[in-house]
Amino acid sequence: MFEPAVVCLWSPAPLAAAFAAHEIPVHVLDRGRLGRFLTLHSLHNIVQQFRPDIVHSFGFAGRAALPAAMLAGIRRHILEIGAIPNWVNIWEKHIDGLVVAKSSLVLCNTEAAVNVLSRQFGLDSAHYRVKYNGLDLDQFDRRAQGEHAPTDPHSIVGEPKGPVVCTVANLRPVKCLDVLIKAFWCVVAEIPTAHLWSVGDGPLREDLESLTKHLGISSRVQFLGSRSEVPELLRYATLGVLSSDSEGLSNAIIEYMAARLPVVATKVGGNPELVIHGRTGLLVAPHDSSGLAEAILYLLRNPDLARRFGEEGRCRVEEHFTAERMARETEAIYEELLSRNGH
Repeated sequence: MFEPAVVCLWSPAPLAAAFAAHEIPVHVLDRGRLGRFLTLHSLHNIVQQFRPDIVHSFGFAGRAALPAAMLAGIRRHILEIGAIPNWVNIWEKHIDGLVVAKSSLVLCNTEAAVNVLSRQFGLDSAHYRVKYNGLDLDQFDRRAQGEHAPTDPHSIVGEPKGPVVCTVANLRPVKCLDVLIKAFWCVVAEIPTAHLWSVGDGPLREDLESLTKHLGISSRVQFLGSRSEVPELLRYATLGVLSSDSEGLSNAIIEYMAARLPVVATKVGGNPELVIHGRTGLLVAPHDSSGLAEAILYLLRNPDLARRFGEEGRCRVEEHFTAERMARETEAIYEELLSRNGH
């Protein structure tokens, strides 16, 4: 049994209330107001007071958590990394290399991330461990059935009369929604009743809406913005798509598969670790609108195969990508680290 305490370096901290509801101590710092030095000082004081056996940090927080732990005499530090940063500053890359090297263990949510980090920093593979993200399937299924739904999905999207292609993604360049919209233009030419639902928001929304108008498909594409009803919406979708040119381990794809949707995704990052090509979905090259359109059309024209892909995807989530499995693996890593270094 572990007794956690949580420190959030930035304010506001959306998950702080959830931790507090489970009587987990939460400290919210304000990195933007305090600056680097005072944030490190405050974090060191918290670690010094709590005296944890393990300090477990996430992403950029490791730059502060590792020195705070070392200054407090805590020997066990786990660094968990999701998306690999695109370093534009050589000093930040150098600092991250030191944090990676000095950490007791580095957790990544994809094999792809392990490969990138091992190439960048040249450390032994035993220094890294893959721990996949997990989804609370019980909660997802309850929400998919409309339990505690804030609104009826039909009030948002209406009653679609044809197949629905759904993408859950922020409207940012890395998600390549322009490629998907161009692909969907080809889909509509073959299946005029098809719909595209874009769930998410971002700085490119106006440009993407203009693109749909330019292509003459604005009546077939709905920009739904950021939504809390994603599981409910996925119930009414025919397939899920992700068109990114860079990914870690996509929670959107995990949700598609949990909803028994076949998946079309780009072959980047951790996507091939989620989508088994030809079994749970189809993988295509990034920036290839024609290839994306062909994959979407293939699944829409073969509904029996699409349903089989969806069922296989659900089984894959149940086996590999649940919150319960993620928690068990994390506890096992803690136990291993404690036994390796002694209590």
